[in-house]
Amino acid sequence: MAEVLAVAGGIAAIVQLAACGKKLARALHRFSRDVVDARADVRRFENQVSIFCAVIEAAQQTIFRYCRENPESLLVTYINRSGVLDLINLEAGIVRRHLLDIRVQVLGMKSTFVFWASIKWGIKKSSFKEVVPEMESIKASLILLVSTTQLEPLCLRLNHASEPDQDLEREV
Repeated sequence: MAEVLAVAGGIAAIVQLAACGKKLARALHRFSRDVVDARADVRRFENQVSIFCAVIEAAQQTIFRYCRENPESLLVTYINRSGVLDLINLEAGIVRRHLLDIRVQVLGMKSTFVFWASIKWGIKKSSFKEVVPEMESIKASLILLVSTTQLEPLCLRLNHASEPDQDLEREV
Protein backbone atom coordinates (compact mmCIF):
# COMPACT_ATOMS: atom_id res chain seq x y z
CA MET A 1 0.00 0.00 0.00
CA ALA A 2 2.90 2.33 0.73
CA GLU A 3 4.08 1.87 -2.86
CA VAL A 4 0.68 3.00 -4.18
CA LEU A 5 0.66 6.06 -1.92
CA ALA A 6 4.14 6.96 -3.12
CA VAL A 7 2.97 6.73 -6.74
CA ALA A 8 -0.12 8.82 -5.94
CA GLY A 9 2.10 11.51 -4.47
CA GLY A 10 4.45 11.16 -7.39
CA ILE A 11 1.83 12.03 -9.95
CA ALA A 12 0.38 15.05 -8.15
CA ALA A 13 2.40 17.49 -10.26
CA ILE A 14 1.02 15.89 -13.41
CA VAL A 15 -2.53 16.63 -12.26
CA GLN A 16 -1.56 20.24 -11.57
CA LEU A 17 0.15 20.51 -14.94
CA ALA A 18 -2.94 19.27 -16.76
CA ALA A 19 -5.14 21.79 -14.92
CA CYS A 20 -2.74 24.60 -15.78
CA GLY A 21 -2.65 23.52 -19.42
CA LYS A 22 -6.44 23.52 -19.63
CA LYS A 23 -6.52 27.10 -18.36
CA LEU A 24 -3.97 28.10 -20.98
CA ALA A 25 -5.99 26.36 -23.71
CA ARG A 26 -9.10 28.31 -22.68
CA ALA A 27 -7.13 31.57 -22.69
CA LEU A 28 -5.76 30.77 -26.15
CA HIS A 29 -9.25 29.97 -27.40
CA ARG A 30 -10.57 33.31 -26.17
CA PHE A 31 -7.54 35.12 -27.60
CA SER A 32 -7.97 33.42 -30.99
CA ARG A 33 -11.22 35.38 -31.42
CA ASP A 34 -9.21 38.62 -31.21
CA VAL A 35 -6.64 37.76 -33.86
CA VAL A 36 -7.90 37.39 -37.38
CA ASP A 37 -4.60 36.99 -39.20
CA ALA A 38 -3.11 34.58 -36.65
CA ARG A 39 -6.27 32.69 -35.64
CA ALA A 40 -5.20 29.39 -37.22
CA ASP A 41 -1.78 29.58 -35.56
CA VAL A 42 -3.25 30.36 -32.13
CA ARG A 43 -5.80 27.56 -32.48
CA ARG A 44 -3.07 25.11 -33.49
CA PHE A 45 -1.12 25.96 -30.34
CA GLU A 46 -4.35 25.67 -28.34
CA ASN A 47 -4.88 22.19 -29.83
CA GLN A 48 -1.34 21.13 -28.97
CA VAL A 49 -1.86 22.20 -25.36
CA SER A 50 -5.30 20.53 -25.20
CA ILE A 51 -4.02 17.24 -26.61
CA PHE A 52 -1.09 17.34 -24.20
CA CYS A 53 -3.47 17.80 -21.25
CA ALA A 54 -5.77 14.99 -22.36
CA VAL A 55 -2.89 12.56 -22.88
CA ILE A 56 -1.12 13.27 -19.59
CA GLU A 57 -4.42 13.05 -17.67
CA ALA A 58 -5.19 9.68 -19.26
CA ALA A 59 -1.65 8.48 -18.56
CA GLN A 60 -1.82 9.65 -14.96
CA GLN A 61 -5.10 7.83 -14.41
CA THR A 62 -3.84 4.65 -16.08
CA ILE A 63 -0.61 4.60 -14.10
CA PHE A 64 -2.39 5.26 -10.81
CA ARG A 65 -5.04 2.59 -11.50
CA TYR A 66 -2.36 0.05 -12.42
CA CYS A 67 -0.39 0.80 -9.27
CA ARG A 68 -3.52 0.57 -7.11
CA GLU A 69 -4.54 -2.76 -8.67
CA ASN A 70 -1.00 -4.21 -8.64
CA PRO A 71 0.70 -2.90 -5.49
CA GLU A 72 3.18 -5.81 -5.39
CA SER A 73 4.17 -5.44 -9.03
CA LEU A 74 7.84 -5.29 -9.94
CA LEU A 75 7.02 -2.28 -12.09
CA VAL A 76 5.41 -0.42 -9.20
CA THR A 77 8.45 -1.19 -7.06
CA TYR A 78 10.74 0.01 -9.84
CA ILE A 79 8.77 3.23 -10.35
CA ASN A 80 9.10 4.03 -6.66
CA ARG A 81 12.74 3.02 -6.24
CA SER A 82 14.03 4.59 -9.42
CA GLY A 83 12.43 7.95 -8.74
CA VAL A 84 11.25 8.18 -12.34
CA LEU A 85 8.03 9.92 -11.31
CA ASP A 86 10.03 12.38 -9.22
CA LEU A 87 12.05 13.27 -12.31
CA ILE A 88 8.91 13.59 -14.42
CA ASN A 89 7.41 15.77 -11.68
CA LEU A 90 10.46 18.05 -11.75
CA GLU A 91 9.97 18.55 -15.46
CA ALA A 92 6.21 18.92 -14.99
CA GLY A 93 6.83 21.72 -12.49
CA ILE A 94 9.07 23.55 -14.94
CA VAL A 95 6.56 23.17 -17.78
CA ARG A 96 3.72 24.23 -15.47
CA ARG A 97 5.58 27.46 -14.67
CA HIS A 98 6.14 28.06 -18.40
CA LEU A 99 2.45 27.48 -19.13
CA LEU A 100 1.44 29.84 -16.32
CA ASP A 101 3.78 32.49 -17.71
CA ILE A 102 2.43 32.01 -21.23
CA ARG A 103 -1.14 32.26 -19.96
CA VAL A 104 -0.39 35.55 -18.19
CA GLN A 105 1.20 36.90 -21.37
CA VAL A 106 -1.69 35.73 -23.57
CA LEU A 107 -4.20 37.35 -21.24
CA GLY A 108 -2.14 40.56 -21.46
CA MET A 109 -2.13 40.55 -25.27
CA LYS A 110 -5.86 41.10 -25.56
CA SER A 111 -6.52 44.28 -27.48
CA THR A 112 -9.51 46.12 -28.88
CA PHE A 113 -7.51 46.47 -32.09
CA VAL A 114 -7.41 43.14 -33.92
CA PHE A 115 -4.32 44.14 -35.86
CA TRP A 116 -2.41 44.99 -32.65
CA ALA A 117 -3.32 41.64 -31.03
CA SER A 118 -2.06 39.84 -34.16
CA ILE A 119 1.23 41.74 -34.04
CA LYS A 120 1.68 40.87 -30.35
CA TRP A 121 1.07 37.19 -31.16
CA GLY A 122 3.59 37.31 -34.01
CA ILE A 123 6.25 38.75 -31.72
CA LYS A 124 5.72 36.25 -28.90
CA LYS A 125 4.61 33.03 -30.60
CA SER A 126 8.08 31.56 -31.09
CA SER A 127 8.91 31.99 -27.40
CA PHE A 128 5.54 30.46 -26.47
CA LYS A 129 6.12 27.45 -28.68
CA GLU A 130 9.50 26.72 -27.08
CA VAL A 131 7.55 24.82 -24.42
CA VAL A 132 6.20 22.26 -26.92
CA PRO A 133 9.30 19.98 -26.91
CA GLU A 134 9.25 20.02 -23.10
CA MET A 135 5.57 19.05 -23.15
CA GLU A 136 6.30 16.28 -25.64
CA SER A 137 9.09 14.92 -23.44
CA ILE A 138 6.75 14.61 -20.44
CA LYS A 139 4.05 13.10 -22.63
CA ALA A 140 6.46 10.56 -24.11
CA SER A 141 7.76 9.56 -20.67
CA LEU A 142 4.25 8.99 -19.37
CA ILE A 143 3.21 7.08 -22.48
CA LEU A 144 6.23 4.83 -22.03
CA LEU A 145 5.20 4.13 -18.43
CA VAL A 146 1.64 3.40 -19.55
CA SER A 147 2.93 1.03 -22.24
CA THR A 148 5.00 -0.75 -19.64
CA THR A 149 1.97 -1.16 -17.38
CA GLN A 150 0.21 -2.82 -20.29
CA LEU A 151 3.13 -5.12 -21.12
CA GLU A 152 4.04 -6.31 -17.62
CA PRO A 153 0.94 -8.51 -17.12
CA LEU A 154 1.37 -10.07 -20.56
CA CYS A 155 5.02 -10.83 -19.90
CA LEU A 156 4.17 -12.38 -16.54
CA ARG A 157 1.50 -14.57 -18.14
CA LEU A 158 3.94 -15.66 -20.85
CA ASN A 159 6.60 -16.50 -18.27
CA HIS A 160 4.16 -18.54 -16.18
CA ALA A 161 2.45 -20.34 -19.04
CA SER A 162 3.34 -24.02 -18.92
CA GLU A 163 1.95 -24.77 -22.36
CA PRO A 164 1.36 -22.56 -25.36
CA ASP A 165 -1.78 -20.49 -24.95
CA GLN A 166 -3.22 -19.43 -28.30
CA ASP A 167 -5.34 -16.68 -26.71
CA LEU A 168 -2.29 -15.28 -25.00
CA GLU A 169 -0.24 -15.41 -28.18
CA ARG A 170 -2.96 -13.45 -29.98
CA GLU A 171 -2.88 -10.77 -27.25
CA VAL A 172 0.85 -10.36 -27.65
